[in-house]
Amino acid sequence: MEFGGIPVMPTFHPAYLLRNPLNEEKRKVWEDLLAVMDRLSMPISEKQRGYFLKK
Repeated sequence: MEFGGIPVMPTFHPAYLLRNPLNEEKRKVWEDLLAVMDRLSMPISEKQRGYFLKK
């Protein structure tokens, strides 16, 4: 998404994550952060890609 020509990534409020202990919800936010890192051409390790996934 864009706002005023600036790319933005809407995501969950941090308080929601603090009150919700489920890793499935935290994974959704982590996926958002990985998408931002990818957009910024930042390196993403396999460990980062697998974080919060069921083992």
